[in-house]
Amino acid sequence: LIVKPNGIKKDPFQRVPVATPKTTITSAFSPSSLQLFQRCPYAFYLKKIIGISMEEPETEYQMIGTIIHQLIEKIAKKEILNTTDVKIHLQETLNPLIALMIEAKILDDWNIDDIVSWVNQFSGQILTEYELSETIHNIKLKGRADLIFLNNNAAEVIDVKSGKIPSKKEINNYDY
Repeated sequence: LIVKPNGIKKDPFQRVPVATPKTTITSAFSPSSLQLFQRCPYAFYLKKIIGISMEEPETEYQMIGTIIHQLIEKIAKKEILNTTDVKIHLQETLNPLIALMIEAKILDDWNIDDIVSWVNQFSGQILTEYELSETIHNIKLKGRADLIFLNNNAAEVIDVKSGKIPSKKEINNYDY
């Protein structure tokens, strides 16, 4: 303990609180940002409040997932009608070697003709990559539906999952 000439006692090891930054959340929360908050509130704070983000390389699952989503969107828009169209699309949009690798992976894991048949059985309007938002108790939520099938009386929202199958632990922790 240090006593200054004016009689004020000061502890040299006392932590001085850092001023809390004045921040306001102006954007809406997506499911992935809520998942980040659930996993690690500090990482959420750094990324979503302060704006510090580390770019991570895309994993194989993410790359294939992005391509699957693109293919399903093109199927819904009737731009891809069969497996041959998928091969042509991959060859036109990717480097030839990667196109062959992705083609093998996608065509082994996904039955494109079944997906085309499933989408074509729907007779109403199909929306793809449709932005959704809602405010609940002054908290803005947002998301994107991969597909929405609309008819006179109903809307069916489809969220395509193309990544690795979550473990039981990930499911129990809502981390998938």
